[in-house]
Amino acid sequence: SGGGQRGLAGGGTVAPPVELVELAGLDPAGVAFAAEARAAIQLALLEARGAELCSTLYTYRSIARALPPASGDESRRRAVYAASFHVLHEPLQRVSALLTFRAEAVACFCESMALVAPPEAPSPARPGTVCVGGGVGGSLALVPSLISLFDTLFVLDAIKDAKAGLINDLAAYKRAFSTIHAEISGAAAVHDMLAELQPFLVEKASLLTALKSSLSRLPSAATALSLLANHCLEALEAGAGMLPVQRHRTLRATGCLLWMLHADGSDPFSRHQLHPPRRFGLVLKATPVAHLYAEMHLCLDDLLRRSLTPAAAAELLPPPRYPPPPAAAAGRP
Repeated sequence: SGGGQRGLAGGGTVAPPVELVELAGLDPAGVAFAAEARAAIQLALLEARGAELCSTLYTYRSIARALPPASGDESRRRAVYAASFHVLHEPLQRVSALLTFRAEAVACFCESMALVAPPEAPSPARPGTVCVGGGVGGSLALVPSLISLFDTLFVLDAIKDAKAGLINDLAAYKRAFSTIHAEISGAAAVHDMLAELQPFLVEKASLLTALKSSLSRLPSAATALSLLANHCLEALEAGAGMLPVQRHRTLRATGCLLWMLHADGSDPFSRHQLHPPRRFGLVLKATPVAHLYAEMHLCLDDLLRRSLTPAAAAELLPPPRYPPPPAAAAGRP
């Protein structure tokens, strides 16, 4: 009972798993936990799209450096700019799909987080638990899917920020468009795309920044993020049978969740329902480096040390690989 053919690496789309397709066709009125079922489908489909976008970004190669310089008389310059625009248009159109994905993923993530820890839910009785009250709130079934989508956003940000060629191609594309925009049909749509794409590519961690901004408007966001971090920690502690890809995904999510909870400079362990920092420290000190994507790796201590207080860093992270230099003697410049 196959779930449809999956798209090839060069194009097409990834078909969702067959069980999710069948679940989507059911009448929600006759399904228990219908809101959670719909959210699980959307999270799975977004994760599949995110995997395709990771491949698109990772395999992207800069084009601008291979383009000829626009020199000579006006007619030759316009011809070079026109050719450059058409060569760069399709690759950057594929990259601009990240803008749509960001909006849909952030919206779906926030809606699902409200199901995991709704505003009306009482405080957990102990760290790592959510008291399930009436209605459809407080479901823990979405936690693994939320962690996977969260990790997908983190990996997309890391690959995007590592691709300096994207900025060069966008600059060449924008320069060509400004010269020949009067000759292009749909120039307004291209202008709007450039207005959104340029700040998105220039800003570091733009997907997680958008997610953090949206989560800040949810009263229960910190509780739900703490629940995700606790789930990651428990999975790593009991993960003797975890596959390497699962373990590294969980490690990445653990580090990034703690980074988001520490981002305001305060101690989240005293304000949120997190497990004790000693338990997180045992895991992070044992595996300070996680696989990111292809040959890329993530140093968890580098990710966290920028946002942690010195006391928290000493408890959660291994000693710095390069100790800070000793303080200069008094009176020495």
